[in-house]
Amino acid sequence: MLESLKLGLLTILMLWTGFVFAQNDPKMYTEVGYTSVTYKEAGYTLKPSALRGIIGYEINPNFAAEAMLGFGVADSSVVIRGVNVNFSIGTMAGVYVKPKVSVSDGVELFGRFGYAKSGGKASVTGYSLTTSGTDTSYGGGMKIKMSNNTDAVIDYMSYYDKNGATATGITFGLGFKF
Repeated sequence: MLESLKLGLLTILMLWTGFVFAQNDPKMYTEVGYTSVTYKEAGYTLKPSALRGIIGYEINPNFAAEAMLGFGVADSSVVIRGVNVNFSIGTMAGVYVKPKVSVSDGVELFGRFGYAKSGGKASVTGYSLTTSGTDTSYGGGMKIKMSNNTDAVIDYMSYYDKNGATATGITFGLGFKF
């Protein structure tokens, strides 16, 4: 129930914000997507998921600036030395530059380069540890035009890679230009 509420609120926020800003500038866009995250640390792999939203501004046909916000929607667990450890994503936030190129009518390839802050929570019965970190973040993807104002988007991103811990993710989403 809580995850559905979070999903609905983020979707409404991203669409509303994109709509409000786009009224004065048609170069604004928003994306909402489901991110399958792979988190690796100390030889263990966890696969939680997140809902991610992006608000962007097209500076020119080959360059954009973006802000990202996301939060966890599904946990993952692993057994460490006989103890079940549950891991969930807290929030993710980032800023990016986005070089892009149109490879055919309606198909665009892009890169993303910037910084992201990611947080998570590991818990076992009666105890929990919340952590977060900031790191360079980068990746790339593809956007396919579905209609004049709607795109299908897929990307692969590295959100965190420090001190033996990595967080990467593949996102499937929809983009809206108003």
